[in-house]
Amino acid sequence: MTDITAEETIQMIRYQEELPAMRRGMELVGSKWKLILLRYLGVHHFQTNNFKKIVRSVHGISAKVLTKELRDLEAAGMITRTITSTRPLAVEYAITDYGRTLLPVAEALAQWCIQHTAAETEQTADAVTPHQP
Repeated sequence: MTDITAEETIQMIRYQEELPAMRRGMELVGSKWKLILLRYLGVHHFQTNNFKKIVRSVHGISAKVLTKELRDLEAAGMITRTITSTRPLAVEYAITDYGRTLLPVAEALAQWCIQHTAAETEQTADAVTPHQP
C-alpha cells in the first residue's frame, strides 16, 4: 500500500470540501443556457436588453426556455428584471455584480471549447485524411 503524503491529504480534504460547493454551483448555472445568457448580458451590459432582443440574439434558445432561464437567474440574484414605465410597458434584463463574478468562468469555458473544438476538428481530419509520405 502506498503512503499518502501530507500534500495529498490536503488535496483530498479540499476535494471533499469542494464537492458540495461545486454541486451548488452546478445547480445555479448547470443548464445549457445559463452561462451563455450571463455572458450575453455581460457583453451587452451597455445596451437595453429586452426579451425579444435576447431570444433573437441567443441562437437556438426557445422563448419558453428563455423565460425559465431568466426567472432562474433572477431568483439566484444573477440578473435583474426591470419593468419600465414607458408606454407600452417594457421589461429589461441586466447582469448584476454577483452575476458578473461568473463571467471569468464563462469566458474560460468558451476559450476551452474553442481550443478543443479546433483540436477535435484536426483529429477528425487526420483520421479521415491519409498522410502523404
